[in-house]
Amino acid sequence: MLIGQVKFITRPSVHLKYADPEKEPKTICALVIRNCHLPPTTDLEEWWDGIGKRITQSKITTMRNDRIKLFKWEYFGTC
Repeated sequence: MLIGQVKFITRPSVHLKYADPEKEPKTICALVIRNCHLPPTTDLEEWWDGIGKRITQSKITTMRNDRIKLFKWEYFGTC
């Protein structure tokens, strides 16, 4: 579920800024934090700014590129 929801973020205006998961449960930040099962002693804002945001952006880009490659190879395989 997490991958499907994050994979299709196509608006460049979406910034991966920190949002409190309890106050704003529908943000990307909250979605990632909820599904990473971080230890309760973790400072969520610090973790998101240091690790979470960078990894999430990288993963979104990778998933999009993989999909484009798949379409390309399916097309060339039919020729």
